[in-house]
Amino acid sequence: PPLHPLMGPPTCGKTTQAAHIAENHGLTALDFAQVVQAATITPNSGAAVEAKGVLAAGEQLPEALAIEILKERLDAGDCAKGFTLEGVPVNIEQAALLDGMLTRKGLSVDAAIYLDVQDQEWYDMFEPLLGWYLSSGKLATVNANMYLDEVKMCVDDILAAAAAASAPTTASMPAAAGMKIPGEGGVDGTQMSVEAGA
Repeated sequence: PPLHPLMGPPTCGKTTQAAHIAENHGLTALDFAQVVQAATITPNSGAAVEAKGVLAAGEQLPEALAIEILKERLDAGDCAKGFTLEGVPVNIEQAALLDGMLTRKGLSVDAAIYLDVQDQEWYDMFEPLLGWYLSSGKLATVNANMYLDEVKMCVDDILAAAAAASAPTTASMPAAAGMKIPGEGGVDGTQMSVEAGA
């Protein structure tokens, strides 16, 4: 089933695109914060009980525990046809743990979609994660400053390319002026362009 992490700064449109993908492609939209909240309200597993204790102490979930909570959510039947992920991964360690967990389940990320709104501070923080997905051929970057319908069309193109497996799942709209695009060995790499509606 298709699996697509959605990445980008707050208000970039991740939730909107997750809803669009769910409605038009039949994937389940998972927001990690909501996944954790649901798991810890009435914890029914060791991982959920541990997570509830960690959060009650005002601490951040360890990376491995966060991915274990996500794994338990993925076991639900509504994820069988594929899903989008919002809020995880946020760093390379989480991405590696996520990949390992998915591999053990016979799954893998199809395309990690980065919604680029020209937020340089956020980009600088997450550049290693974006580069990690790019190096594995799975980063798809969309200029999210376009009109909403154009962004949706680009996301649809990315999902179609990933599903067809007839072209690399790395795709990009042209980067906004002044923005850097991560590449192997640095931030000056180039990515295949997928025009809206192409």
